[in-house]
Amino acid sequence: MRDFSKVSPRIWLDYRFRGLSEDGKLTFFWMLSNPGQTSVGAFRGSSGSYAAEIAWPLERAEAAFLEIEAAGMIERDDAACLVVIPKFLKHNPPTGPNCAIALGKILRNLPECKLREQHQTRVLEFAKSLGGKLADYAISSIEGTHSVAKALPSACQGVANWEKSRKVENKNRGGNPVANASGPPSNEFLEQWNRHAKMNGWTPAQAMTVSRTKALRVRLQDPVWRDSWKEALVQGGTSAFLRGENERGWKADAEWFLRPDTVTKIIEGKYGSKDGGGAPMADAVTDDPELVAWAARLREAQHENPV
Repeated sequence: MRDFSKVSPRIWLDYRFRGLSEDGKLTFFWMLSNPGQTSVGAFRGSSGSYAAEIAWPLERAEAAFLEIEAAGMIERDDAACLVVIPKFLKHNPPTGPNCAIALGKILRNLPECKLREQHQTRVLEFAKSLGGKLADYAISSIEGTHSVAKALPSACQGVANWEKSRKVENKNRGGNPVANASGPPSNEFLEQWNRHAKMNGWTPAQAMTVSRTKALRVRLQDPVWRDSWKEALVQGGTSAFLRGENERGWKADAEWFLRPDTVTKIIEGKYGSKDGGGAPMADAVTDDPELVAWAARLREAQHENPV
């Protein structure tokens, strides 16, 4: 079941939608958002199942379906219990590789009928219009040529290949996979961290220790962290506090950066900026007493001397 579906405000400008009766409008919104709706804009259902779900007489539900179908807003096959919204993907395109990869499986799980074949062709044409890697993932999935190794983004594939090679290597030598861990992700992080540490006056990292490597591997499993950590390094360079302008002279270090929520806090601006106008919120850094105290003092000073 989808968590949500997008409904464009332009629907109220569409002459076909505005021409529907009240029953027709309500029914179309149900078609967009019912629990059976999929990311390809097709779901199993009929006027009969709709009538039973919202406690309408069958005649009333069928009249609404016919009205929407006559307006060209849906296609259906009652024998297969399949309903399709042709323009669904225009307003609900896949938002990432996993969504694009799922399109083929969802299409193949729809009831077999001519309408499914027609809609598969329509979705394939839409996928081609996406462009870039997202189009490649969607097309290969719909055409049935998708494989996990082929579809994974290059960064993720690098991690996957590295993990696989390290497991084989450590199995052969009988070593500890964490203690012996090294490779592209660790090397890249160390290089990026030290480059920004030199520019911003942070604490450099001499090596990827066991604890750092283990923390990095865990962080890389989070797609948000994986997509944002380099941006956080750049944005963190604008923080006076992180480069040691605090009572104890504390500076950002690799262990701190690899904590679960550090990247998110930096991106959200909770560590302030160059001009000191952005004091970090105490509740965002409760695990750092020095930062909490500094933030409190700065807010007190700003309160006493407002700009």
